[in-house]
Amino acid sequence: MRTMAAMFGALLFCASAMATEGQPQGVWKGTLGDQAIVACFNSGSGNYYYLSHLSPIWLQSLDTLYHETADIAWTLDPPHGRAMGGTWRNSKNGVTLPIRLVLVEGDDDPAACARASYAKPLEARPGIVARKPLHYQGHAYRVLDFLGQ
Repeated sequence: MRTMAAMFGALLFCASAMATEGQPQGVWKGTLGDQAIVACFNSGSGNYYYLSHLSPIWLQSLDTLYHETADIAWTLDPPHGRAMGGTWRNSKNGVTLPIRLVLVEGDDDPAACARASYAKPLEARPGIVARKPLHYQGHAYRVLDFLGQ
């Protein structure tokens, strides 16, 4: 029984090592163009968000690129220590932007996108926005926006 468990563990280790060979892993912070971003990479996929928007954007690894949409893809250079660069490219309009990232943590974690360093800003409680006071039949009230509604 122990032998089977050890063999199963070795098989899982080899499979995860093969899936992530040559692909970045972990939580990274940096810039896309001049915008601050946080990115994470799991085995074969990733996510990122702009710190100014806090809306995750999915990246799927195909070929040697990370595709955001059919027209937008990332080309990433191999990491050099804790830094990594690359290019964001929109094939539809020809726009390219530089990507500069620094590893935060989780370079050995195949589930790095679940780490708090990536997810915590996305889980922050949204605020309530109160609009200007309105009046109706002698009563004052305010419309409140929560989550854009």
